[in-house]
Amino acid sequence: MEVLGAAASLGAVIDLSAKVATLCVQYAEAVANARDDIRRLQNQLTSIIAECTGDLRELEKKLSPNPARRFMRRVGFRALKWPFMSQEVNRLLSSLERYEKTVLLGLQLDQTTMISEIHEGVRNLASQATEDVSISRKPHYVLPSIHFAHQVHSDSPDTSMIWVRGNNKETFEQSYRTFADVLALPRRHEPQVNVMALVRDCLQSSDVSAWFMVVDNADDVSVFFAKDDQDHEPLASYLPKTAKGKILITSRSLDAAEKLAGGDSTILRIPYMEEEQALHLLRKKLHQEVDEATASNLMRALNYIPLAVNQAAAYINRRSPLETPESYLDKFRRSEKQRDGLLRIDGGDLGRPDDASNSIVLTWQVTFEQIRREKPRAANLLSLMSCFQAQNIPENMLHGYEDVASQGEVGSKGSCKCLDTYIDTDANTDEVDTRGNFENDIDVLRGYSLISPTAPGLYEMHSLVQFCTREVRTRSSHYASYYG
Repeated sequence: MEVLGAAASLGAVIDLSAKVATLCVQYAEAVANARDDIRRLQNQLTSIIAECTGDLRELEKKLSPNPARRFMRRVGFRALKWPFMSQEVNRLLSSLERYEKTVLLGLQLDQTTMISEIHEGVRNLASQATEDVSISRKPHYVLPSIHFAHQVHSDSPDTSMIWVRGNNKETFEQSYRTFADVLALPRRHEPQVNVMALVRDCLQSSDVSAWFMVVDNADDVSVFFAKDDQDHEPLASYLPKTAKGKILITSRSLDAAEKLAGGDSTILRIPYMEEEQALHLLRKKLHQEVDEATASNLMRALNYIPLAVNQAAAYINRRSPLETPESYLDKFRRSEKQRDGLLRIDGGDLGRPDDASNSIVLTWQVTFEQIRREKPRAANLLSLMSCFQAQNIPENMLHGYEDVASQGEVGSKGSCKCLDTYIDTDANTDEVDTRGNFENDIDVLRGYSLISPTAPGLYEMHSLVQFCTREVRTRSSHYASYYG
């Protein structure tokens, strides 16, 4: 009966683990130092899994038939003897329950930590900017953002959730129109009525219930701070301001995040995806097994960029069993032409908007063109930096880039030939290439998290970002003379 009782408790362990996980989330939100405790739990996972593996191997060893038992089975004897004492079974079940509970908690910790940080920042603010300034991090960020919105509604069912797409004026206005329809606001269909002002005024009214708004993809400063031809106020003016509501703004641009949130103090920066997280994402997306070495090599080739991982997994799944992680990695490494073809494939993703590209090259093109429109010099500097090795790019080689776009060309495989021309003309560029301009352009690229300093006078950038930059400029008629 002891054994049956221990076995029956396994079902209860799952429910209990879920309750404990929920309590941890609530504590992480309410108590600032709870996040440290959660991280300590997370750190225990490695040893817990090792202990669990050892116990399971012991269990397998005892249950596996030895030669004598196999012989007795062949001759028809039912002489198998249960290899455990009751106390051993209880000990193993107790250990497995403990492992299960700890692992179930641990699986939620990365996301829990990030969500708790957003909760902590939002609690006493009217608006909060979440700076996700790179294609390297966007999908990694979106999942916690959506889960965070669901969690806010789950914790407070009376809170109205509003999702606004901030890509451009059209998507922003359409989001407001949709919300106006949901609320059935009077006069919303009248031609002369400004629906965005109607929604803003409604959310600012004294009798409105609590609400929480997410403004997603607010990347372009000019979208929110420029007046239109009809003398409407800038879009930023339609973000409601009231103690009854809070706004979470997501952006790839640090400049946009700072202006919309009113300063740097309210910005939460989303970290880059680490190798373990990238491997977890790959295994979650793939419909086939992949060995550790291949998975690690593939993640390194993709620079741990979530969108690239999603794209690779979708490609492999669609062509399975002919395509495997090994064959994809081989194609990816074979040539830049093959790599460009793989990275341009635009597979479906139900978790992303219908008009959002799932191709990393096309997604990067949107960001690059935005930089080129806003800061052409910074776009030229980025193009020059894409010609170097990804690590330890020397600052003293990065001057004179303002005129480089009309002087260089690219080789047959996309490699730059602008450096010799640049070196020869460097001495004549002092007048137009001031130190101030260079620092401003570096600041723009750092604001988009495209480059980062590694030491005084040295920078690094993702090799995949370099590749996408070269490919985008190669196909752009605007830069035909630079990347011919």
